[in-house]
Amino acid sequence: VYSDRLIDIDLLLYDDLILSVTSPSGAALNLPHPLMAERDFVMRPLTEIAPELVHPVLGKTMKALLAQIEE
Repeated sequence: VYSDRLIDIDLLLYDDLILSVTSPSGAALNLPHPLMAERDFVMRPLTEIAPELVHPVLGKTMKALLAQIEE
């Protein structure tokens, strides 16, 4: 459920770390961000700054992932 929040920061990647943690309150932290490769507004600027960076789960570069979205 989406609602207004004072602040909302999405972490996309942290090195090659793959992590999935849920706090007792139910808040989840997943790295890499599970939907980042599907979102043009995330992938376009990320590809501009790090086109050859490899997604640690999908094994594809940011450039390749953006190309998939554009197809």
